[in-house]
Amino acid sequence: MWPQLLEAYGVAASSCPEPRIFVRVSHRASSMLDPYTNILRISTEAVSAILGGCDTLQLDLFDPSGSASTELAERITRNIHLLLREESGLDRVVDPAAGSFYIDTMTATLCREGWGLLRQIEAAGGLLQAESNGMIASMISVAAEARKKAVHTRKRSLIGINRYTVPPTAEVIETALSASDQTGRALSFEQLRLRLIAHSARTGSTHRASLWLHGDPVKSLRVAAFAEDFLHCGGFDVSPGVNLKLETKSCRTILQDEPDIVVFCWTGQDDLSLVPTICATIQELRKETIVIMAAKPPENAGALLKAGIDQFIYTGCDAYASLLSLQHKTGVL
Repeated sequence: MWPQLLEAYGVAASSCPEPRIFVRVSHRASSMLDPYTNILRISTEAVSAILGGCDTLQLDLFDPSGSASTELAERITRNIHLLLREESGLDRVVDPAAGSFYIDTMTATLCREGWGLLRQIEAAGGLLQAESNGMIASMISVAAEARKKAVHTRKRSLIGINRYTVPPTAEVIETALSASDQTGRALSFEQLRLRLIAHSARTGSTHRASLWLHGDPVKSLRVAAFAEDFLHCGGFDVSPGVNLKLETKSCRTILQDEPDIVVFCWTGQDDLSLVPTICATIQELRKETIVIMAAKPPENAGALLKAGIDQFIYTGCDAYASLLSLQHKTGVL
């Protein structure tokens, strides 16, 4: 886009050298509770910057909360540079991405979108004018809201944050709680987990969910895996799924560990007809237990909600809102 920009302003390319590109890794997706996954993030961002033709690359420490020693964090970060240079040889290739249709197409799309934004800003009177009248802030807010929605619905996966979380160590928890209080930089899903961790530390209680499987084992196990990952992102412990018959006496089995949440991972065609009976029995045996269903809302979703289902969780739903609601309803303060 650089030659196109110079031509638009009537500047000869020979009189204006290409700008030097300085790249620094982003902190928008760094995890406080899963710092070692950040090593993969930093490495991926570094490779992307090199493929994009950066001239200077700065990598920050992989552990934003400081749970790892500074010596370790600095050594690992230096090693990322060394691996990409000495073992991958990316410093010895003029254009590592040359010939890649995917990257060339993505580059062309990026340039086209960037050029369109530049023209909008120039039409508004230039950058200073666009900033003073709120145009720039509006552009940023629209993009930020779209990104936030993609993260909350998990259409944009942040490994270790809104998907595939791992239990943090006591040291990570301590430093993350402190860093979050001081800077407020924890991402929304990690704020949920830290909130539940702090609540459990104060009360000594563990919030647990139990998975009730029924139907085709292949389907129900897949649904259970989704539900387990979903709830882990909100900080809930999840007991191993149990395959039970759809009868009232099975309710005692699913409630034997006194779970805060019971998740129906049912895949049979006629399973929904038994929801009112099962929910009524669970309510009778343990009133405080919340019942949810891992499935898209069916046509009779309204009737099922009245029968005792609290909510439906499924791919594409607002996972953050659902988990926040479950925390409120289970007494997490």
